[in-house]
Amino acid sequence: MLMSPKDVPCFNLGLLGELQQYNQSIQDCGGKILIRGGVHDIRYMVFASRTPGVFNLGGQLALFGRLIRNADRRALMHYAKMCIDSMASRIMHYDLPVVTISLVQGDAWVVASRQL
Repeated sequence: MLMSPKDVPCFNLGLLGELQQYNQSIQDCGGKILIRGGVHDIRYMVFASRTPGVFNLGGQLALFGRLIRNADRRALMHYAKMCIDSMASRIMHYDLPVVTISLVQGDAWVVASRQL
């Protein structure tokens, strides 16, 4: 799975919709794929970004701001649910015996938190 968002590299509604369709297609096929005329089990899922140097795309800040200013709680909750659902499928390995891999390319930043 190669993420390739349009415009600003972020988890916009279009990309989230595509992720949902992709996740659903993996679950619908029961972890099987047709390759060269034969049906094979999907054993590994690799998740990567086509945006050079960027893996974690982050939220769509302009959308957040607009929804907050308009006090549109319903739309903000819809966006949040789409974000959670798109990641939950991968975290749960699509309810299949597959290994999920995140291919992180570019700079990686670690933010340390101070415990009180």
